[in-house]
Amino acid sequence: LLRRNVICRKRRPINSLLELVLPIALICVLLSIKISLEDSSGFREETVEATFPEDKHTIIPFSFTDYITAIRAERKCYKDDNGDLAITGIFDEGYDWQVPFVKCDGRACEEESEDAKTKYCEYNILAVTSADGSAKL
Repeated sequence: LLRRNVICRKRRPINSLLELVLPIALICVLLSIKISLEDSSGFREETVEATFPEDKHTIIPFSFTDYITAIRAERKCYKDDNGDLAITGIFDEGYDWQVPFVKCDGRACEEESEDAKTKYCEYNILAVTSADGSAKL
């Protein structure tokens, strides 16, 4: 096996040279970047004290009742602060929406006070059953 390797290396000298030189050259480039950044202020060691989040930054998990309330809530189209149509109860266009079972698209609203619950909202269903199939409907 070593003999065949030597024969292949002799047949392709440029590839063999690149296999040896290229990793060494890239390591030198990385080291030069590291050395040039060592004197900068962003590279210095800094100890950051551990802090606990305030009450307004903590996440309170929803209960099952909260999910049911979100599903049963009335959804209507309204004009938000920017004058765009949105859906009541879905804030920030749903980007920070905590209920995975309700998805509403406020961009589809056509007029103010329009019923959005059936037209523009999707309601996912979560079904839970026993592992052995003994549960009956």
